[in-house]
Amino acid sequence: MKKSKNNRWLYVAILLCIVFVVVFLFSLYSEDILQFGKSSLRPKYCDKNGCIDESIVFRELPTYPQDFREVDVMVENNKYPIAENFSKELSDDNYYKQPEFYPTWEDQGVPLYTPLKPGYSPGYVGVIGYGAYPGDIIVRPIKPGQNFLTVTYWHTAWAIAKYQGMSLTVTYPTKGETGMGMFIVDQNSDKVKDYFVVKISPTTLLLQPNYPLFGKDWAQKVKVDVHVNEKTPPGKYLIGVSPVNPPADLETQWIRDYRLKYTSVGVVGIGRPTYQIFVEVQ
Repeated sequence: MKKSKNNRWLYVAILLCIVFVVVFLFSLYSEDILQFGKSSLRPKYCDKNGCIDESIVFRELPTYPQDFREVDVMVENNKYPIAENFSKELSDDNYYKQPEFYPTWEDQGVPLYTPLKPGYSPGYVGVIGYGAYPGDIIVRPIKPGQNFLTVTYWHTAWAIAKYQGMSLTVTYPTKGETGMGMFIVDQNSDKVKDYFVVKISPTTLLLQPNYPLFGKDWAQKVKVDVHVNEKTPPGKYLIGVSPVNPPADLETQWIRDYRLKYTSVGVVGIGRPTYQIFVEVQ
């Protein structure tokens, strides 16, 4: 009888030890567990300079979608007939306003943002820079008399600290080609301009800075609606969209609003239209 009672106390002692160990381990790791539970879906970006402070750099951006990676891969591989309407639940800006939407973010963008810490003074800050993604698109086949729509996303280049004002204009370059020479165009610009009616929406943009934090309008959707005129002959064509200075009244207003933090794009270019639409008419 005495032996049974001793065994019972031994079991109780062992049980108490187990409980103590569990409580101790939980208290040791509970803070990390809670932080993990509260963490965003956005990947963590770290390098030799430390990690990007999400609470500063990304604080004005929309919620990072749970299916972002899947949508990103589909856009990159041209799986959407038109690059919009990515989700039934979320608006497109939840995707295209994330820096991860743009292919050069990890390699070129991240290293510019990891050094940002309280009191950090960068040696260089960009004052002008922009791009469109996708930058090239191919539309084929299309017939005379038909319409088609394309969508691209104009955005501030990495680590730009100024507001950039621009108007978007249609051009018809004499020559152009996609990467790897998959689609090559050699055209008479004076003739080709009569083959298409192009409407851009919006025609004027004010791209916000993305340094030291991403402004909510650092990236903006642009739609290009094209009508192929009935007498357009079969062939391969190139429609370009390029930025020029905005209207004088808008520029005056933006200078008043943002002062030295504003710049217009002027005649800055990359030797080709920022956005290229390659069209094959049959």
